[in-house]
Amino acid sequence: MGPDPLPEKTTSDRKKTARYDIDEKGNPILNMSGLDLDKRMLDAEPLCDVDWRPTSVKDCSKRDKARAAYVQQAGKKAPPNEECTRCKNGLGPFSSCKVLIVDGEVFFGGSCGGCSFADAMRCSNRNRQFILAEWIKDELRLQKSNNPRLLSTNPQSDQSPTSKQKREISDSPNNGPDTNESPQDQKKAKTDSDLKPNIHSYDKWFRSPLKDPDVFRSSYDLTIPRMAYHALEDIVVQATDDRKKLEAWIAKKTFERPGSCNEDENYNPFDEEN
Repeated sequence: MGPDPLPEKTTSDRKKTARYDIDEKGNPILNMSGLDLDKRMLDAEPLCDVDWRPTSVKDCSKRDKARAAYVQQAGKKAPPNEECTRCKNGLGPFSSCKVLIVDGEVFFGGSCGGCSFADAMRCSNRNRQFILAEWIKDELRLQKSNNPRLLSTNPQSDQSPTSKQKREISDSPNNGPDTNESPQDQKKAKTDSDLKPNIHSYDKWFRSPLKDPDVFRSSYDLTIPRMAYHALEDIVVQATDDRKKLEAWIAKKTFERPGSCNEDENYNPFDEEN
């Protein structure tokens, strides 16, 4: 007579063995004794069950997906007509657009639970400079938060007209010839400069948060350093994806004959909507 078959695992058993899972109601189970981020998220009490769409796959086995689903339980719902673009268009796994704010800390950099769950890097609740939507700022004000993102604006607008004008003038090429150089030297210098890309001109697209005084001046309040840490993960993913797209586009254009493609000059081949 063979050994008795192993008993089938119950839901309670699975909760003990799985690090991240969902319960009978479809709500995520975060690891209470796990990472610090989970503990800080759980400081916000769940207010409701996760509002999964009927067609959604309820998969919270991965850490980030479980956290994103918890945003739907404990987060702040966007006011009518102020949802992010994806949620407004009925995309994503959840029926509502919510953002989690705990003690002045905005989780997922301000992205909603739906965009974070779907790994969508461009939630319209924040822009490329991680400037928050106004309704999120309003919630921070209600919490009497001193989060510096309340004051964040477009980096280009922080420059005064005078300083911006000085920078543009100093960065511009010389308008007249240098009398100390021969015409041949001037021509060679111009050719060399044309061959070297101005790497610094791309700094406006990718800015390191480690150069931000709000990050390195934080002695005890680690809200901003934590925010920068999670933002870097998004930046790495986005930069890697952009590099692959640009590499494929350059390879394609290399073998195209001039005039073979009559595209509108305003057409963006990298636009996700195209």
